[in-house]
Amino acid sequence: MHYMDPNEPNLNFVREVEKVQEYFTVLSQTKLAKQTVLNYWKSLKRFMKYIITSTDTRTKDPSLFNDCKNFMDPLDGIQVGMSKKVNKEVIQKRHQGSGQEKLPGDCVRILDVARMDFLAVMGKLQGPGAASGEALDTNQCLLVLYYLEAIVILKLLQLPGVVTNMTVEEWESRTHLPDGASVAVKEHKTAASQVAQVPLSDEQERWFGLYFNEIRPVMLQGNGGKVRERCDGRGQFFVSSSGRPIHNPCNDLKTPCQIQHSQCDQQRRSDSLQGGS
Repeated sequence: MHYMDPNEPNLNFVREVEKVQEYFTVLSQTKLAKQTVLNYWKSLKRFMKYIITSTDTRTKDPSLFNDCKNFMDPLDGIQVGMSKKVNKEVIQKRHQGSGQEKLPGDCVRILDVARMDFLAVMGKLQGPGAASGEALDTNQCLLVLYYLEAIVILKLLQLPGVVTNMTVEEWESRTHLPDGASVAVKEHKTAASQVAQVPLSDEQERWFGLYFNEIRPVMLQGNGGKVRERCDGRGQFFVSSSGRPIHNPCNDLKTPCQIQHSQCDQQRRSDSLQGGS
């Protein structure tokens, strides 16, 4: 109110919509967070609702009362622009540091523990005498799937929604770079205007390609060779062993270690049987 009329508090600002818009523009240009500016708007809207519903303005000043009611529509219009700025600010904070590989040891321990087994599976799919994905057992296919999910979320610092929503079309349309590639994921359950860029090294791009060409087709066989179609007619890049979309990749992050320990146990039992024969 002081901004609108430094002399005295009054409700005449409801008749000066442009100046109210100017006020919020000035606020947004300060060092205040966008969410803080939006909170100012929410306070103003609550105040206006109080004036309209809980005071005698209707009887004392019908003209002002009508102006207050009419003020609510442009006030909502101001909020639309601010909400978009808040969403953008939130997503920028979440994605700050995306692509960086320097992480706390606890975050990448999963990758370290399962790396040798993962590379062993990858080795079967490339080089002289390479096998096809059909030659792998279920645990080996899942190890590759979970390891790649862990790379996206833990090493490249992407949101789980990137794993869930990354499509075949986005993979095939990836941008090739001198030292790798970048996959642009448009939908990841955040602001629609924010595209997640998934930066892959040469080695990581090769792993993703082997998964896509050799392992994913095997996964799809568990769902009759089909995966749930999206509105654009293309399926998700990451699919489960039953050929269905991944719903909660966070649950998969600890699984590479479990698979690795299971394989070690199987190997120990096999060695024990051979030693006893």
